[in-house]
Amino acid sequence: PAERTPGWEAALAQLEHAYHANLIHACRHLAAGTRLAARIEQAGIPCLALRGPFFGAALYEDAGVRVFADLDLLVPAAWRRHALDAARAAGYAVPDRSLPLRFFERNHLHWRLEQPETNIVCELHWALDHAYKPLSVDYAALFEDAETRTADGCRWREPRPEHLLLAAGVHAAKHCRVDRNFTGSPDFIRRAMDEGWLAHWLDVLAILRRHGPRLDWDRVVREAAAWSAEECLATAVSGAARLRDEAVPAP
Repeated sequence: PAERTPGWEAALAQLEHAYHANLIHACRHLAAGTRLAARIEQAGIPCLALRGPFFGAALYEDAGVRVFADLDLLVPAAWRRHALDAARAAGYAVPDRSLPLRFFERNHLHWRLEQPETNIVCELHWALDHAYKPLSVDYAALFEDAETRTADGCRWREPRPEHLLLAAGVHAAKHCRVDRNFTGSPDFIRRAMDEGWLAHWLDVLAILRRHGPRLDWDRVVREAAAWSAEECLATAVSGAARLRDEAVPAP
């Protein structure tokens, strides 16, 4: 069309190529992630899938549109060594043994696992954030109230919508280290894009759009207080509201 700017076709072709490449990447990881989660649960260990291709398939309803690097699975801290054994039996390994496993158990929140034959990377989590953060996440309820999801021929368990929203808020706060002053700033969306943080608020918006009608907001607010995550929730929801109401600026 006459209104298309020069280079439009090239940009569109580049975008289409990127989408198809990410779709292949997502489908491989979704299948591998659900197999690994099932393997861990077959060992009697609760396992929840977070973010990555699971969000793409279930929240965005298109695994190819959400960009990610690796898989994220969550297991109870008391069972993390047993979960690691199950992952090793499935062909995964901890690639860097320069530090002992107990170092990560004391100072971190996950082990980074790799499956050499497929180059699939999985972060096996036992917490949503570092132990030194002032959070009181109710992990027992997180696992007990989890729900089963199915998409693209795969099946997995994830936190119920209220917990999924809180977990997304905690994750955004961990990576972005900002508060409501940031999401309330006039140039919030531009700054989030420049920092590479926009995906965190897009995930929150996707949760609200997908599960909004069935969210128990009294429970969300009550459990945010119990988790000491009120600011995480407020920052996540306020940023998502900005994305809902405002156009994303051109790059």
